[in-house]
Amino acid sequence: MNLPGYENIPGLTPRAVEQIPRFLVGIKRHWKSDPVKSPKIEKALGIKDTEVRAIVSLLRIKAYPIGSGSKGYWWATRSCELVSTRDHIQGRHRRLKAVDEGLERAQNNLQTGMDYNQMEIAL
Repeated sequence: MNLPGYENIPGLTPRAVEQIPRFLVGIKRHWKSDPVKSPKIEKALGIKDTEVRAIVSLLRIKAYPIGSGSKGYWWATRSCELVSTRDHIQGRHRRLKAVDEGLERAQNNLQTGMDYNQMEIAL
């Protein structure tokens, strides 16, 4: 399976790419009421947890309806079954954006000569 443009997804190894068709067959058997955990997928496909996450990321980018939660992954059949997954992803996005903005301010402070040794901790 040739996937140009997706080489930078962490964990998307050639082995993972080869397993995408089998992943899709398996995930379509699991609905929100019966999700499947990553270790079971890993064992069935002979791949690592990072490769499972990479496959899921790629398929979501390509608009496949794969939901997830603390109980595992599932194939969504209704839009409402993706709400909690999207809420979780959007929350992570907001936290990462805040982290990036803080690092940007730190970078600017370093460029202007701020001495962090003289700075009091203000949380």
